[in-house]
Amino acid sequence: MGVRSVMRDSGSIQADTRRALVLFAKLPVAGAVKTRLFSVLSPEQCRDLYEAFLFDTLHMISQLSGVVPFVACTPSREEPFFRGMADRYGVNLLDQKGKDLGEKMAGTLKTLLDRGWNQVVILGTDSPTLPSSILEEAFAALSKGPTGHVVIGPSFDGGYYLVGASGQTPPIFSEIPWSTPEVFPRTLDILHEKKIPCTVLPFWYDVDAPEDLLFLKTHFRSLEERGRFPAPLSKQILDRLHVTNS
Repeated sequence: MGVRSVMRDSGSIQADTRRALVLFAKLPVAGAVKTRLFSVLSPEQCRDLYEAFLFDTLHMISQLSGVVPFVACTPSREEPFFRGMADRYGVNLLDQKGKDLGEKMAGTLKTLLDRGWNQVVILGTDSPTLPSSILEEAFAALSKGPTGHVVIGPSFDGGYYLVGASGQTPPIFSEIPWSTPEVFPRTLDILHEKKIPCTVLPFWYDVDAPEDLLFLKTHFRSLEERGRFPAPLSKQILDRLHVTNS
């Protein structure tokens, strides 16, 4: 199956495009997203915040040059929400397949690498203020590295916000304690044990827990003082929420 067969509404994309950026996304349903924030936000507020994170991230990645954006969807790319999103942002849709996050990421990497995309980067939706320069750095590292090179973007909570590979799918997605602080350290151990060349990107933060919301509010304030306004939808939602240290 050729590269063109995975594209949806892709007439403007050249067949020799080699860089794919995949955003992993859930259908925004109240009670099913951002569940670790239920202690401070209602399920509906969590849904609205997640949707803002998703749209801000989509806007950012759709502005990157030389990169073809995908969204890996769950439960299905056939959901009207995802179809409308694809039309609005010009992204291509895939289904997430697998029993856990590791299987889903490995399967997505393999699908695209097998179909001719030489560099594939997977990104989550929990880092709405992530600079596009870090994504550019990820693809630059894959371009300069040997076949089989891996890039990984560690988060301060012990996981990672980004992972990518060139040429082949790395064996780094099994026997990982997902959703724990051991995700990044264990992945790094496997990379070293198997002597897989790797570039570690700058640390960044995920927004998962109540204390992360407070940090995000502070970060937005700092960015505004410097004349920068990333993730406007996320800021708009956060400004409406009452989040305190208590």
